[in-house]
Amino acid sequence: MNRRSSTTRRVTLGVIATSTLLLTAACATQSEAPGSSAAPESPVAESGPLVVSVWGGLYEESIIAAVADEFTELTGSEIVFDTGSSTDRLNKIVSQGAGSGVDVMINNAELTSAANAAGVLAPLSDGDIPAAADVAEWALAGDYGVAFGAYALGITYVNGAVETAPTSWADLWNEEYQNKLALPGMAHGHMPQFLTIAAELNGGDADDIVPGVEALSELRPATTSMFYTDWAPLAASGEAAVAVEYSMYANLMNSTGDYDVTFVYPEEGAIGSISVMSMVEGGKTGLASQFIGLMLEAENQAELSEKLFHTPATVGVEVPESVADSVPSQENLTETVRFFDDAALAEQRPAWTQLLNTQVLPQW
Repeated sequence: MNRRSSTTRRVTLGVIATSTLLLTAACATQSEAPGSSAAPESPVAESGPLVVSVWGGLYEESIIAAVADEFTELTGSEIVFDTGSSTDRLNKIVSQGAGSGVDVMINNAELTSAANAAGVLAPLSDGDIPAAADVAEWALAGDYGVAFGAYALGITYVNGAVETAPTSWADLWNEEYQNKLALPGMAHGHMPQFLTIAAELNGGDADDIVPGVEALSELRPATTSMFYTDWAPLAASGEAAVAVEYSMYANLMNSTGDYDVTFVYPEEGAIGSISVMSMVEGGKTGLASQFIGLMLEAENQAELSEKLFHTPATVGVEVPESVADSVPSQENLTETVRFFDDAALAEQRPAWTQLLNTQVLPQW
């Protein structure tokens, strides 16, 4: 992974660089710091709050704690959150565009790619976000999005509830786990990746998905889930022992003291997931770029990493010591997770979801 120095923390609007951000150049020359010979300018004044579309709960709370006060101090505007599921929020923005009132969308890479294909996102170059040039390569989503952190979808098991701990995606088919599995729902944000892995384990791939569909239909889950709270009560009662779950939520479960689970990075690689920030076409790009820049600043990156169990996106930011045992460093991230072609999966999702609903769901 290439190195770049962390962006110096800004304290006033007057120090914002005015060079247009070229994300493709940033990817190719990550050893060179961005610069401009032009005199700094303040962004065009925009009135009203900044509306950020994001998952609620822990995400909303963490963003408020990390950047809300600083954002208001710098801009005079407040952050308002429009919360909901990944797909519901995407559908709102795609169907309404700027009429949705959303200025910044935070979503996974696949659904962000779908929003870009629908023409509802503004290129990051429409704003002025020097800090976006200082992120790891995996954090860049084309010229329309930049992630502030990464986590993984892997296997979580309840300690003491299994005789043999899983180490591979293939272990999900072990007889011991049947009727005690919590598997992603058909509309889950990373079901296309999970289906692709199932296909690969059985001689197929993304271009030959049928072996994956057939393999998933053979599993016998206790439940399907979109969020860890869907299966956590079953873990407590003993009805669920193994789940396909995100690392951040496995860590969150343990942090509450109510659960005792272990997250496994499968030997084939966990599914890498990034929390992508993008600007909505027609929204407040000046305020949006300020928000995105703050989210990428080193101090805020460390705080978000600690609260969300994320690997920081800004190069040079270390995972805080308090979560270092459960969150991969930037150096180790690509050794433990696998990133997919999210744009390709976004195109496949409708057809694959139809297959899952008609051929897998009835068997579950």
